[in-house]
This record gives sequence, structure tokens and C-alpha cells, in this order.
Amino acid sequence: MTELIASMAFVIITWTFLYFIFFGVGCFTSSLFKLSFSSFWTGWAVSIFLLQVWHLFFPVNKAAFLAITIIGILGLIYGRKKVFTLFKSIYQNRQTSAVFFIFVLWFANKALLPASNGDSGLYHAASVRWTNSYPAVPGLGNLHGRLAFNSSYFLYVALLESVKIGQWRNLSYHLANGLLLSVFFAQLLSSLTQVFKKTKKISLVSIFNIFFFYPAIQLALGYNFTSPSPDLPIFIIGLIIAGRLLSLLGEKKRRIYNLFSIIVLGVLGVTIKLSFLGFAVASFLITIPYTVKKDFRKVLFKAALVAVFALAVWSVRGVVLSGYPFYPTTFMPFFVKWRIPKASVYHMNDLIRGWARLPGLHWQTSLDNWQWLGPWSKRITKTPSITFPASLAFLSLLALLFFKIFGRFKPKKEIFPFFSLPVFCFVFWFFKAPDPRFAGSFFWVAASAGIVFFFAGLKYKHKIKILKAFISFYLVLSLAEVILVGEKRFIFDLFQKKRVLFALKNLKLNSTLLVKRAGENYGFYKAPYFGAEKFTTSSGLVLFVPKEKNQCWDAPLPCTPYPNAKLKLRGKNNLRYGFIIEPRDENDPAIGI
Repeated sequence: MTELIASMAFVIITWTFLYFIFFGVGCFTSSLFKLSFSSFWTGWAVSIFLLQVWHLFFPVNKAAFLAITIIGILGLIYGRKKVFTLFKSIYQNRQTSAVFFIFVLWFANKALLPASNGDSGLYHAASVRWTNSYPAVPGLGNLHGRLAFNSSYFLYVALLESVKIGQWRNLSYHLANGLLLSVFFAQLLSSLTQVFKKTKKISLVSIFNIFFFYPAIQLALGYNFTSPSPDLPIFIIGLIIAGRLLSLLGEKKRRIYNLFSIIVLGVLGVTIKLSFLGFAVASFLITIPYTVKKDFRKVLFKAALVAVFALAVWSVRGVVLSGYPFYPTTFMPFFVKWRIPKASVYHMNDLIRGWARLPGLHWQTSLDNWQWLGPWSKRITKTPSITFPASLAFLSLLALLFFKIFGRFKPKKEIFPFFSLPVFCFVFWFFKAPDPRFAGSFFWVAASAGIVFFFAGLKYKHKIKILKAFISFYLVLSLAEVILVGEKRFIFDLFQKKRVLFALKNLKLNSTLLVKRAGENYGFYKAPYFGAEKFTTSSGLVLFVPKEKNQCWDAPLPCTPYPNAKLKLRGKNNLRYGFIIEPRDENDPAIGI
């Protein structure tokens, strides 16, 4: 028990330290660009942008961590007034802070669990190891195609992994996503406090945020919480951008701050995962009317400067890793010796799209027809992360129609453009890779926006009471999903089986809610490792191939589940100089796959 408590305390202390470092980087950025605002999320984004530059020349190591820490400390000194304001806010909202601390204790407890996302074993963990060990490696995608995905998120995880002092060794998986979710959860609780404290005018963004309580809880329960997976940060970034966009459209407060955040975080999302492009582009298009206003021109120029810089460096890293700035697309190929053959890039695209439509061995059968639509529809309607927000959206639509019939609803037209965001995202997602995992947060954005739209236009004297009652019902339902389980899950039984009595009858306490035993690694549970076998290429290069499935995890470098006899080093006996294929065949679809 002592080791369990000590490990949880270590997690919370580390999260607190990292929060203030990234908040400090945000303050430093505000001072540099002469902005009147700063936030953790801005600082986190700028830190990753700086790490992109660093990684072109050096591995992400202790020196990188020291550099970010120094910038963060200088920012805290420059922005000490903002720090004092933060502590004052915590003191003034003591009850909310106490509730938040309880949730952070739970998050810290769940953070002890091992990494278990299959994709983390496939390439996430290896990407972090390469980032820690070497600068950006030319032609790394020839070794393993997914290592060329160029997710800037792995720079952040590698930054945490670079510090190996005392207990802090190989623990980045347990810390990285937990920090982001904790900060986001604090914002949700702040919104909840504002809604229940006020009796008259309530911020639309506060209402909007509250309905992310359930997905936030599910993120803590999911396997991405303790895995170095970019899916969790992409989900959160989408929700934050959507909130800032709604505030920009429907409220007059902090519009300059919101515009800056939308642009910077949108670009960050694209550099983390290219599938976020649809969400980012839709958000940018909605902000266009504000870009022509005189008051916004200065901040727009500054945000655009940061965005162009970040995208340019990210594209350069993409060329280094694969020969393409936007891999896995063949757009703007660079004719470098290490470039992945086009046929392999096309194959990777087909694999992603086909697997999203029809997961399993027969994914190729879904590429050139619409026969996959039937099985896909059945799978989607059995996915709570889609059906639950869809149910909420449907309830808000019914309520809207009811009050509209009786003349009690007048739509708030300023919010209309917001709904183009989830519509655009759905179309982009459906045609590119329609798997629930790739949907990110836009289903929840659509659901919460529908509820906000209803309450914003409702003309009824008891609308605040109705709102608070509805939120209370939603929160009780969400907590029931955490504390209680049924045949599968409470929400699943309720919405999928459509049998309320069945769901209630099969309820029992969730035995996996808490980690009750300390793990073997200073209280943490180790990530799985199945061992690796040696494979020697025609050039004499020794590769390590996983013994089981395609899971490299913590195998020695260079590890790949897809060994290719034609792979060779660019430089003699030095992985730093990267990989090429000899003899090269532009029509070979199996390089790195």
C-alpha cells in the first residue's frame, strides 16, 4: 500500500511540475508576441513546435528537457501576475478544487496501469525510442512505414521519457496523456461550477463543455490513458478548439484569444495526426469573417506566423522520415535517395482506408465498392462513443421541435456557422477512414452544440431550471457508467439493447475502477514485451523482428515487424544516417508494410 500511495504521489507531483512548465512556456510566448493572454495549451503547443526544430539536429534528450524547463521558468517569472491569478482562482473556488483533487487522485491511480494499445506496441513506443535516441532519421519509413507518420506528439512523450532521474525511468507512458486529461478535466469542472452558481445568464461555452464529462471519464478508463497514443490528445484538442470557436461566434468575450488558440491548436492537431486536417480546415474556414476585421489583424498575423513556422518544420521532418512532406500521401514528393516507393505509400493508404471500413483480414475487399457499408453501419450502431452523443443530439432536437411548435424557441443565428464544423468533419471522415477511432471528438461536438443551440434559443422563464435538471441527469448517468457495470457497460445496455429494466437488473459495482496493487516497476506496471528475433538483410544489417504478432514495444533498435532483405544503412554502421532500399523498385508495395 505504501508503494501504491508513493507512486500516485509521484504522478501528481510530476503532473503539477509539468503543468507549470508548459503554462510558463505559454506565458513566455505571450510576452514574446505581446499578447494579453496565455494558457497551458498554448505553452504545450509551442513546446512541441520548438521540439520539432530541435529534433532535426539532435535527439530529444535531457538537454531538450532542460531547454523547455528554462523557457517555462522564465515565462513564469515574466507572467507571475498570471500565476498569482491562477492561485487566487484556486483558493476562491476551494470546493471545485477539492472535487478536482479527488478526480486527480483517481487519474493518478489509473496511471499506474500498463500500456495496452496494440498500436503502441506496433509503432508508438518505437517512435518514442527513435526520437530519444537519434535526430530525425532519413528514410525511417523504409524500416517500418508507420514510423514515418511524423506525429509531433511523440516529441512530447520523448521529452518526458528523456529524464531518467531516480524513479523517473520508462514512465512517460503513464504520465503523458494523464497530464492532458487532468488539465482538460479542470476546465470541465470550472464550467460546471459556473453553470450551477449562476441563476441568470450562463456562458454558452460552459454549457458546451459540461457535456464532455462522459467522454472525459471514458478516456480515463480507456487503454489510451496509459499508452503513448495520439488519439487521446487529438480528441481533447478537437473539444478545446470547438469550445473556442463557439465562444468566438456566440460571445463577445476574449475573441482575440479564441482566434489565436483556434489557429495554433488547429495546426498542432494536424502535426499530431494528419486525419485532423478536416477538423482544422473547417475551423479555419468558420473564422474567416473575423480575419478581415481590423481589431483581429495583429493577432491573426502572429498566429499565422506561428502556424506557418510549425507546418514548415513539420513538413521538413516528413521529408526526412519518408521523402514526402505529408506522408502517407504522395503529394509533393522529394526526389531523395531514401524516399519510400510510391507503390508502398498507396498500399499504406489503402490499408488505412480499407481497415477503417472493414477491420480484419478482408479489408482489401472494401476498397473499390460499397458492400462494406452494411457491416460498417451495424458496427457503428453498436459503438457507444457514437450512439451516446447521437442520442443526446436526438433528444435536443425533439425538445427544440416541441418548444418551437409552442412558439417558445427563437434560434440564435450567430451559432449557425458552427454546425458546418461537424458536418464537414463527418464528410471528410466518412470518405477518408470511417472508423470510430478516427472520428475524434466531432460526434460529441455535434451533440453538445445541439444542446447549446436549443438552450440558447429557448424562450421560457424556467429554462435555467430545465438546463440544470438535464445536466444533473446527464452527470448521474455518466457517473453510473463509471461506478456500475452491466452485461457489458451501463450505457451500452441502456442505449444499444434499448432495455432499461435489463440494464438496471444486471448492474454491479465496477471492480476495475481502482488499481489496488502496486506494479513491479516502482509501483507502475510495465508495458508488455514479447521478445525479438534477429533478421539479417542482404547488406548485413541486423534487424530485430517481434516474436509475437507485430509488437515491437521495448525491443532493441532497429525493430520492425516487416523485415525486408533489400534494406540497408545510408551510413556505415550508424543508424543515425537512416535507411534506403537497394535495389530500389518504385512499384514495390511492401516496403515498411
